[in-house]
Amino acid sequence: MRRTNAGLALAGSLLLMGTGVARADCAAEFADINRVTLTAGSYEIATTISITPPRTMDQSGQVAQSMHVTQILPPRSFRVRTRSAEIIVTEDDRGWVNAGGPWLEMSKEKLADLLEEAPFNGYFVTKDQRDLECQGVQNVDGKSYLTFVYAAVVNVRTKSPQTTQITAYFDPATRLPVGGQTLVEVLGARIQAEMIYKFDSSIRIELPSP
Repeated sequence: MRRTNAGLALAGSLLLMGTGVARADCAAEFADINRVTLTAGSYEIATTISITPPRTMDQSGQVAQSMHVTQILPPRSFRVRTRSAEIIVTEDDRGWVNAGGPWLEMSKEKLADLLEEAPFNGYFVTKDQRDLECQGVQNVDGKSYLTFVYAAVVNVRTKSPQTTQITAYFDPATRLPVGGQTLVEVLGARIQAEMIYKFDSSIRIELPSP
């Protein structure tokens, strides 16, 4: 009986060790593939956000949608375009915003908020990352992608940062991002984002014209 117990204990220890190694390998794999590199060049993220409000007696849960495009020129320049505004941040950590009028330079406080969430080091946000799953190559809409699923924190500089569920897709051949989804619930509202990544060497980000 003692031999049996010892054998079970050893098997359990080996299983736990194997699980720990697998998790470490998974974390290392994602950290490597998610790292923004200068050689990959400039890229664009087209994001569609869908907001489903909580169902109440006065609401039918209809979905509201918005879109924005973010262009990134590594190492530290980016542009964000929405329906009503455009933001430019240059590599010297200066930022401007245009909301339909003249370009205005951003305050240091507002710029700090943007830089906190900017995709300079990783293609996908990883703040306080947990529950990472390396799912290998998955078939999505008839195409094969390296797939990673995890949770991370967004809006970290606000009074109410949120934990969002993230699914990240990478091309198995180039190991570059191709798309992803995020999902978070805030006060009963369901906020889902669909991202499409595109690498484009023609992207240029310069100081805005006065």
